[in-house]
Amino acid sequence: MNKTRTVAINILDCLNKNKIDYAILRNWDFLKNSKIHIGKDIDIVVDSNSVAKIDRLLRRKGFFEEKLSPFSKHKGYVKYISEDSKLLKFHFHVGGVSGRHIIYLGAEQALSRRSEVGKYFVLSKEDLLLTLIIHSPGSDRYSALANSIKNFDKDYLLTNLEKLLGINLSHRVFALFLKDFKLLKRARKEIRRKIFLINPIKVYYGYIMSILWYIPRLIRGAPLITFIGMDGAGKSTATKNIINLLKTHKISSELVYVGRGKNNILPIQFFGRKYKKYELRNDKLIKNDHNNFKRSLVYSFAAPIYYLDFMLRYSKIFILRRTRKIVITDRFGTDLLLMKYVPLWLRRTLYNLMPKPDLIFYLYSDVSKLYSRKPLHPKGDLERQEKLFKNILPNLSNVKIIRTRTENQTVKDISNELFVLWLKYYSKI
Repeated sequence: MNKTRTVAINILDCLNKNKIDYAILRNWDFLKNSKIHIGKDIDIVVDSNSVAKIDRLLRRKGFFEEKLSPFSKHKGYVKYISEDSKLLKFHFHVGGVSGRHIIYLGAEQALSRRSEVGKYFVLSKEDLLLTLIIHSPGSDRYSALANSIKNFDKDYLLTNLEKLLGINLSHRVFALFLKDFKLLKRARKEIRRKIFLINPIKVYYGYIMSILWYIPRLIRGAPLITFIGMDGAGKSTATKNIINLLKTHKISSELVYVGRGKNNILPIQFFGRKYKKYELRNDKLIKNDHNNFKRSLVYSFAAPIYYLDFMLRYSKIFILRRTRKIVITDRFGTDLLLMKYVPLWLRRTLYNLMPKPDLIFYLYSDVSKLYSRKPLHPKGDLERQEKLFKNILPNLSNVKIIRTRTENQTVKDISNELFVLWLKYYSKI
């Protein structure tokens, strides 16, 4: 994670250079120790006057703005660090530390009391404790941190708790905290209710407007990414590894198989197997023109049925994409373009009627290597597939061609392209 730390430190140096006042809220141990892992994002409080400068700075450094609700008082920026296969996020609390649309620690107060770690700035011990008590009361994640902070200004902390929670609740919360931070779980609901009651109209307004802001994003849907390629090219392995990578970054995603071979909704396989048996019994007539014409009719009739089956399965993909899930598909409607005995005009027509992926990964390798992975595969079929793919690839849009080598290298090559698409999607309004 050395590259990620280098980029993060560089951004903080730029904030210092541009005289932007800031304070890192928590998880800033990476400032002192280069071996400490940087978490999912770096939370920073800034004043509202710094927003324009921060925006220009982060964009110049290759970060994308993560579009957050304008009613949240938060600004997010994200960049994919390919060397570490990691997303680096900066999450700015503008005007003060806030949660659920309520600012409970103003920027002026937080920045006037900030502490220095080397040449960088973090919240004071008291303000850090205040944010942990209000934002994450009793959280197992932060209990060790909260309990480890000693020699802090108890009067300051209690006074600020009283302003937010009232005298009775604040004194009870303070007493629980002094015993053990985890005990605050007992008062979690009361704390959150009290913060809500500071300005319930503002909270409701923020939630309602955020939902209205969010609706157009649901209509557009999350990215659809598909993997195609010859049999044995590594599609199943690659899709599984990419799903695991997305889960590591806490990006909601789902893998769906949409090839012709399985998971059909219509009884295609039932009738297909029966026809294949009939076809095998009549293989001796393959060279007969009448038989080839008959076979072409059967397969041409089957093609629209495959198309209908695909569209029925796509209904699941459609719903998933509207829940902000990136959908990864193993194979796609391009399987129709590979069908034997079906006229090219019919294959292209049916494919053009299908929804299109935002990004297609075509995985390939040497045919000899593919046969070694699929020793029972019919001889000559991979050459046929390779030729067909060469013909159809120029007709597809948004295609990235990836030569499969080792698993790790293949995932790295794919992720470099995939995260660029993800960042562009989440930076759009």
